[in-house]
Amino acid sequence: MKSRQRLLKALELKQTDRIGINCGELNSLDPDNWYNKQPSYKPLMDLVCQNSDCLCMDSLPVSPFGNAADAVAGRKTDSDKSNEFITTGNWRKGSSQFTQTIYRTPKGTLKTVHRTDDNIYTVWTIEHLLKTVDDIDKYISIPIATPGRFDLSDFAEKQKKLADSGLMMPSLSDPICEVAELFEMGQFLVLAMTETAKIKYFLDFVHEHQMTYLKAVLKAGNKAGIDWTQTLFRICGPEYATEPYLPPQYFANFVTPYVKKMTEIIHQFGAKVRFHCHGRIAAALDEIAKTNADALDPIEPPPDGDMELSEVKKRIGDRMCLFGNIEVKLLEHGSTDEVRKFTIDAINQAKAGGGFVIMPTAAPIGSPLAKKTLQNYKTFIQTALKNGKY
Repeated sequence: MKSRQRLLKALELKQTDRIGINCGELNSLDPDNWYNKQPSYKPLMDLVCQNSDCLCMDSLPVSPFGNAADAVAGRKTDSDKSNEFITTGNWRKGSSQFTQTIYRTPKGTLKTVHRTDDNIYTVWTIEHLLKTVDDIDKYISIPIATPGRFDLSDFAEKQKKLADSGLMMPSLSDPICEVAELFEMGQFLVLAMTETAKIKYFLDFVHEHQMTYLKAVLKAGNKAGIDWTQTLFRICGPEYATEPYLPPQYFANFVTPYVKKMTEIIHQFGAKVRFHCHGRIAAALDEIAKTNADALDPIEPPPDGDMELSEVKKRIGDRMCLFGNIEVKLLEHGSTDEVRKFTIDAINQAKAGGGFVIMPTAAPIGSPLAKKTLQNYKTFIQTALKNGKY
């Protein structure tokens, strides 16, 4: 069975020849992927290419909002915030690159600073754009035009080249992802509980524009020849409203209604949706199911999460395909026997009846790749291939 068919059947909660095996951000079939540009990762990427089911992660220009770190990281965005309102500056210090972004809004100036480090695949926020509740009014005062024409030819070409080797998987931010990351985390949580109405207003505002852009992108994709039925959207951000950060009622207010509407429009175009939520999901699991997403990841085991995979399977496995739950820290620091044991245990907990794709909860972010991590990935993949057959 080809990888594309295997993944689609898993998303339909059907049993296949074996469980799906995916390695998340380790997208071996995309030459633009960061990992494919690191010489030390080549043996791992070859292993992933030959033995796993590809979900080709790519970005779409879906929203004018978001953390300025998106631009620093090189994410493809289509922002109608006019350049007259935004200026950026860059400088280096040692092995780090700094980017300062200044927003001169009609209601005042905002500033953010980000740092990237050589050989580390992440962006550090040194100074967050929004510091007070009043900064929300500054941020949304920037005029936003109606979405223009989107060029999705690159995405369509990648899908064509991917063919039967897997599915395209663009990532979207939900409103809380966009809003929370504009603040320092502690500040956002305080405002969420003390200025709830204002945060809800901000979420509504961002969501309205996200939906406008999402609809425009989906329609543009049809014109570009994208087959949305062969696409899995990953929606990120809900973890900001999980315990211990916020009580369960905030998840129902800040996450569920927005993701449900995003899922509805994506389903109208024939695509699937994967709900991405790290951490403790037990108290939010019923709300997650209400979004009607097709899948859930990464389902971290305790102590990082608060549910065993078997319990998630029991509660929602008849409604959502489960992706997970091999911790990346296990692959980086565990012994060969520990990796083998955890892999077999995860398969035994979620394999029955289909609807399961085994996957690490994240990917390494440092270069060069440690030999131990490479060996543990080999053990993970070989164990999954051996024990995942139906």
